[in-house]
Amino acid sequence: MKYTSPSRYYQLAIPENWKVEEDENTISIYNEGEGLGAITITSYLIPETYSFDIRKELIDFVDNTINNQKDIKEYNLQEKKIAEIDIKNDKGLWRFVIVFAKQKALFISYNSDVVVSNEINTVSHIIASINII
Repeated sequence: MKYTSPSRYYQLAIPENWKVEEDENTISIYNEGEGLGAITITSYLIPETYSFDIRKELIDFVDNTINNQKDIKEYNLQEKKIAEIDIKNDKGLWRFVIVFAKQKALFISYNSDVVVSNEINTVSHIIASINII
């Protein structure tokens, strides 16, 4: 299913069995029947005068709890800049991602108490499908 954000900043593909809940500029996405975690996406329009440092923004987003900054992955996908990190601990998995393009930034988090590779793969596909409008 193709989904367009209420702000009209981005579109993404969501599997049919996943549900979306909207709240102003934040959405939550989860598999209502079988899911173990949830994706949260918050979108912002970034002023052109602001120097957007995606790595620094990710560190701030994660609240400086990154043990090793070498674990941060930065890459370009089409016209998008992406920075992400996975943090695993005894409470499960957190994935933090920032997608930046066209002066729009998406702050994305996924958390799950249980790490299930099938759901992690679906989350990765959802994030990779993001198209900044």
